Amino acid sequence: MLGVDLRRQGDGSGGDGTNNNVASDKLNLKERDDFMQGFKLVAIISEAASTGISLQADKRVANRRRRVHITAELPWSAEKAIQQMGRTHRSNQRSAPEYKLVVTDCAGEWRFAASVAKRLQCLGALRGDRRAASASDLSAYDLDTKMGHKALEAMYAQLAQAERGGAAATMSVLVPAAGASPALRVSYLQLAAALRHMELLGEKAEVKRFLNRLLGLPVVMQSAGMALFQQKLAEVILAAKARGQYDEGVLAVKGSSITAARPAMYLQVGHQENAQMRLHSLKVDRGLSWTMALARLREAQSVAGGSPHNGFWRMRSAWIGSGTQLIALATKVTEYSYLLHRPWGSTTRMSLSDLQAKYCLVRSEIEAEQCWTAFYTASAAHCLHGAKGRDCRLEIDMVVDTGPCVVVVQGVAVCWPARW
Repeated sequence: MLGVDLRRQGDGSGGDGTNNNVASDKLNLKERDDFMQGFKLVAIISEAASTGISLQADKRVANRRRRVHITAELPWSAEKAIQQMGRTHRSNQRSAPEYKLVVTDCAGEWRFAASVAKRLQCLGALRGDRRAASASDLSAYDLDTKMGHKALEAMYAQLAQAERGGAAATMSVLVPAAGASPALRVSYLQLAAALRHMELLGEKAEVKRFLNRLLGLPVVMQSAGMALFQQKLAEVILAAKARGQYDEGVLAVKGSSITAARPAMYLQVGHQENAQMRLHSLKVDRGLSWTMALARLREAQSVAGGSPHNGFWRMRSAWIGSGTQLIALATKVTEYSYLLHRPWGSTTRMSLSDLQAKYCLVRSEIEAEQCWTAFYTASAAHCLHGAKGRDCRLEIDMVVDTGPCVVVVQGVAVCWPARW
């Protein structure tokens, strides 16, 4: 499936020689139908045909085999990669697909794989199970995590120590063999010089920036930097597991209020004793009340070197579909970045210049409380995002437990009967 018209073959028949003389503009539809009905078991899709087509293991078609989605070439944009992977992971499917990312030995290519893995875990379909859609361990590519941040800090610290002539000055990192190239060692001093040249060493440890700028280094230095980073990441994860603090893959249901939306429903009864599977529907209120918002402001103001721009800000223009101006709480994150908290619980990062251009600071706390309470109350009754058709504050989360084996997350235990 190419997404473009095909040339007709010069065989004298006047047909296209591909699928029983099907017209070229209908060829993709014919190929898709053949795959979904099981007449063909392999579908090859180009980037041009990777939008607007469904190839999942749909319960309504004959071919319900589990899909194995092989991405032969990762696009530059994570958005495009997610669009491509969404062809085989859609609603009403019998089973989730297995994704396989084809990457080269070049360590810099982890930057693209990491972006795709991060976006996959952020998909709404993965809520409750971060690996549900991948059905394979794509978390190995997701380096932009708390553990990844700590590992990068440890790596930068050790390389800085090597520059100062410490014990790390005589150490080196082993670069694994790639293809026909033999394994070799790169000293910490060489790697430190390369990273400082890319303005990484001495800066704040940010995994995304590290992966981006790693692409600008020679291949050997890319491999050395990635090898040392992965070594530090393994050490950080091992230490976290020893302390019982490693929670990767666990998704917490968070909200200001969590209650049972309806009685638990039995999905499946096993043959063994107590082998039941129950579905619990939880009503999660993610709203931020005035009391909670004020507490966050007081906390931000108590930090040493707090910004005078911390406070309640009102939009200069009217909010969607209303004649009133939205109010938001702004708290300083970095020198030029602020986090905006809205009454229904969502947050957005915004630069100080954008904040001052779009909002104006509310000096009166009484005025801020009245406006905040109005939006907080309205968001519980209906969505405030116009005709988008989604609930901006109240959500229904699904939690499944299998008898005696129960995963307890923050705020959920209070909803479950004591016998569990």
